[in-house]
Amino acid sequence: MNQSVDEQLLAHIKAIAALLYKEIPPEQIQSLEDIEEMVRQQVIERVRNWKFL
Repeated sequence: MNQSVDEQLLAHIKAIAALLYKEIPPEQIQSLEDIEEMVRQQVIERVRNWKFL
């Protein structure tokens, strides 16, 4: 990845982390596996609601 893409990715990861810690009890996201599962659930839920043209 070039530096610009890397910086964008890091910014998005930080934003997702901030949202998770704001909305989800810390005991539910103790490991990378917990975080991965939570993010996956959120993405799937939102993708299912998207309307594609």
